[in-house]
Amino acid sequence: MFKKMRAGELSLGVTLWKFGVLYGALLTFAVKIFEKLLVRQTHTTDLLTYYTKNFSLLTPDTMAILWSLCYITIILVWIFYLLNVVVGIWRAAAAYERSRWLSGIARLLTIVLTFYAIMTVF
Repeated sequence: MFKKMRAGELSLGVTLWKFGVLYGALLTFAVKIFEKLLVRQTHTTDLLTYYTKNFSLLTPDTMAILWSLCYITIILVWIFYLLNVVVGIWRAAAAYERSRWLSGIARLLTIVLTFYAIMTVF
């Protein structure tokens, strides 16, 4: 089903609302949970600063390492997923023939989603 979504073979409604909004929100929620767990453990989200200034190899904080790996992994999964959803929504909007207006709104939402993802990561 994911392949069909990315290819734009699913309907615009399913692609936008199910994959874009629902699953995207769930994945964003998971990113925020891991971010909170990381901040609780390291008191920062700036991993480079934490590992260069506060981390000790003699007494490593294993939970900080675990939450860092989980956070980095979920961010990478989130980026991969959102890139595929953006492509899927764009293609489904191009194939949508009922309303040119709704197709344009879906494409505008795709652009907004892309900027949101970029702003969240950086």
